[in-house]
Amino acid sequence: MMRHVAIFGLLGCFACSGGDSGKGMADAGASDADTSDAAAPDAAVPLTIDDICDRDNGMFVDFFNAALGCFPEFELFLGSLPDDQTFSDACYGQFGEHVLDGTITLGTLDDLARCGSVINAIDCQTFEFDAPNDCNGIFGGTLGQGADCDSDEQCSGDAFCDRSGGGSCGTCAARKPILATCQDNAECSSRHCSRAEGAQDGTCKAFGAIDESCVTNEDCSGHLECGAGNTCAAPRVWAADDICVSNDAGDCGFPTSEFFCEEGNGVCVAYLSLGTPCTGAFQCKFLKYESCDVGGSDTCIAPTIRALNESCSFASGDKCAVGLQCSDPVNTGTCLQQAQPGDSCTPMAASAETSCSSASMASASTATTPVSAQRPRERR
Repeated sequence: MMRHVAIFGLLGCFACSGGDSGKGMADAGASDADTSDAAAPDAAVPLTIDDICDRDNGMFVDFFNAALGCFPEFELFLGSLPDDQTFSDACYGQFGEHVLDGTITLGTLDDLARCGSVINAIDCQTFEFDAPNDCNGIFGGTLGQGADCDSDEQCSGDAFCDRSGGGSCGTCAARKPILATCQDNAECSSRHCSRAEGAQDGTCKAFGAIDESCVTNEDCSGHLECGAGNTCAAPRVWAADDICVSNDAGDCGFPTSEFFCEEGNGVCVAYLSLGTPCTGAFQCKFLKYESCDVGGSDTCIAPTIRALNESCSFASGDKCAVGLQCSDPVNTGTCLQQAQPGDSCTPMAASAETSCSSASMASASTATTPVSAQRPRERR
């Protein structure tokens, strides 16, 4: 579970690089109303930004809804997952301006169909959020190595936007092949830098399938775990009273199962249900903000919903209202608005005001967006 924690920031800050830039760039003549009798679409027809980002028909929304459904831990930390409109706005904000300035080109209906196959085939046990897949073919970059960049998608070929030098902008750099030395996942063509705990350098490796070699859980796809013999295996099914060591290690299926590791006793313990007598906060389903009403009913009680700028915490049972996000649920945080397109944030490094790559694009003012032919737009 822990390798996916870095994506929490991504969910909160998806659209920091441009607000509504590029929204609605499809041909005004290609509406749902005038395409009902259109001929079968040509697979080579170029896509528009709306095919990618549209709230109801866009690939981006479909992909993230399917992928994040495999990782319930995201919702534990965010309070609630972004809705379709938030995903859509984030997509336009992240990619729209770069489609307009020509640093990102879009694929074809054939590429979109291949991405749809990826989405439809997602298996939550083995799906790896970070691994390359056929949805990557939707975007093509036009910036060569050494060019200033905001995002990986702007870089041509198998390259990424390298920000290892610090600052808000990066430069396009070639990704490294399997077995190359690495320090960061983004450096690798596999998107995974395998590193033993405590080691400074790692090695570019593909994410492991069942029975493939591993050093840590990070080496295995999706929810697979690095088990006996250092091979990837299906995650263990835990039960009450199983021997355990640490919640941090994911023992007892923490944090998404019905059990947690009572570390003092070294056994898995089931959370208590609402209304059940309790003596301490962490006996209740605290990751769902349920708490023990000590000194009151002395039972597990439902979360107390808090408003904007009020305090929040797993331990206290104070949960932010829908649309708000707790800044630090593990300790004690504050209920804040979830980041919106154009807001400043980390880890998205691109500026909302100026694109890092815009100065190097002499043709930006004349760049155009591919316009789709008239065709039915069915939800994929």
